[in-house]
Amino acid sequence: MEQMDMNLSQLLEEIDYSDKYCDDIYEYRRVTVPREMVPTLPTGRTMEEWEWRQNGIVMSRGWEHYDQHLPEAHVLLFRRVIGTDPRTGEIPLNMAVKVQQRKQYVQELEQSRQRMMQERQESMGMEY
Repeated sequence: MEQMDMNLSQLLEEIDYSDKYCDDIYEYRRVTVPREMVPTLPTGRTMEEWEWRQNGIVMSRGWEHYDQHLPEAHVLLFRRVIGTDPRTGEIPLNMAVKVQQRKQYVQELEQSRQRMMQERQESMGMEY
């Protein structure tokens, strides 16, 4: 048991947190966990805050696990709204509108991409 605790604490010490980088709405950060931790992480989805905290990732409140770097499953991508209160995780009211606009824009892009893919498949089907 003591060996297992030592291995776990060693793994947790190896978690690497990148510097933050920003766009006009979010600040971002990459968290690289030891490859040995990957089997303990959920697959095919992002983690809720309680899950990433349970896996030993330590950051202030408001961070969202929004994606994984697929070529490297041990690189987790996090973001939070600029100006988020690190103690409460609450975002500034003026940023809530920008976040909603960004989500709408991303949704529209995804719908457009889906339409283009469908049209491409249909046109390819007509050529045969």
